[in-house]
Amino acid sequence: MIKIYQISIDREICNYVNANGRTKAIKKYPEYGAHLDLSFRGSKEYTPDMFKYFTEVFRVNTDSLNKAFELTNIWNDADAVERVTYGHSTSVGDIMEKDGKFYMVDSFGFGEVEVA
Repeated sequence: MIKIYQISIDREICNYVNANGRTKAIKKYPEYGAHLDLSFRGSKEYTPDMFKYFTEVFRVNTDSLNKAFELTNIWNDADAVERVTYGHSTSVGDIMEKDGKFYMVDSFGFGEVEVA
């Protein structure tokens, strides 16, 4: 089984960004800044202290990172994915846990990361 973790950007944060801009939002909501950095640069920008912003969103019945990514993007086998809480399709910057190791989705492939 693979667990998938994501940074959730809720309506409050979105409203603040829209009203005040990205710079102020990043200062007030550091999770928003982490989300932006990781969404574009993946594991190259990740630091272990960012893990506190992640929440487990899915549990996928597979041992393959690629298959877990596929199942949470194409959504062609709903029985293979358990939704723990609200989450979006897996994308760059999300973290997968497999056998006690953690991997960030990068633009191409996965980068192993440490968690705090």
